[in-house]
Amino acid sequence: MTLGLISLDQLYSLRFSDEFIWNVFLAVLTGPHLAGVQALCQTLQGQENALSKGVRDAAFVSFSLYLLQNPVLQFLKPMMSSVGRLPLPDLSLLVMTLLHCALFGAAFERTLRPQRALVLQLFAARPKRT
Repeated sequence: MTLGLISLDQLYSLRFSDEFIWNVFLAVLTGPHLAGVQALCQTLQGQENALSKGVRDAAFVSFSLYLLQNPVLQFLKPMMSSVGRLPLPDLSLLVMTLLHCALFGAAFERTLRPQRALVLQLFAARPKRT
């Protein structure tokens, strides 16, 4: 089947490149957003408040969230259906996923400095081969 000059097979082979207009629109909006955030950060530089502390705390679990959210969702989704009906299943799944990722981040991301120091000590204590 053809749609004008392009067959459906060719259209499906484009994959995500058929979204280039949307992606360009997002890129055009991202530039001013980043410039605004930079200006805001320079304005608030040196001011410690609850918001900045909260953002800093949330940043400590960002990699864990990126790394684990899909595996945790894949693990919890079937378990939730076997447990029974929760009042708000999607909200419960979201909260449990965020909780798991936060616990992982607290255990591993927040302890990066002591972990690095331990690794450096271990490598420094090893005798060099001659």
